[in-house]
Amino acid sequence: MMSINKKKHYATGFTLIELLIAVTILGMLIALSVPSFENFIQKRRVQSASETMFTFAKLARSEAIKQNRAVVFYFDTDNACYAMDDDFDQTIGTDCDCDNLAKCTLDGDQKWKKLNDNSDFKDVIITLQSAGSGVDPLELTFTSDGMVKSLTKSDLIFASAGRTYNLEINAVGRIKLKQE
Repeated sequence: MMSINKKKHYATGFTLIELLIAVTILGMLIALSVPSFENFIQKRRVQSASETMFTFAKLARSEAIKQNRAVVFYFDTDNACYAMDDDFDQTIGTDCDCDNLAKCTLDGDQKWKKLNDNSDFKDVIITLQSAGSGVDPLELTFTSDGMVKSLTKSDLIFASAGRTYNLEINAVGRIKLKQE
């Protein structure tokens, strides 16, 4: 007589319940990480905004020294724009402002940006604290020796998502960016 070797074969794989449990756990992990990721993105935006303005202010100062003539660094928190201008009458001042951005030029090229056109600055609160210039918009004139005309000290404060950066410009033209 022949013996029949009967082996039980079990189905391999996952049951529907096991898959549902795994998907539920994965969904919870994703739900917990999304707010943290959004906070990270907002912190990077405020850092990017402050670094952009730091670079722009340094460029204005270095252009004043390089060209051996005054360059205006213009920043308006109310209208959310910043610009540079080297083509102006120093006795009258610059005609570069947020309403007249075509007049903001550096060596004949337009040098300006509307912040609200840039999604990188979304939800970044920018405030101005200034001694010597005193008003918003901030209009700093870097002289040909890199100094700032008619200014004691000026701070642009960038804040969002619990992170604050301070862009400090003093009368001798020193530009510092620090996280607070």
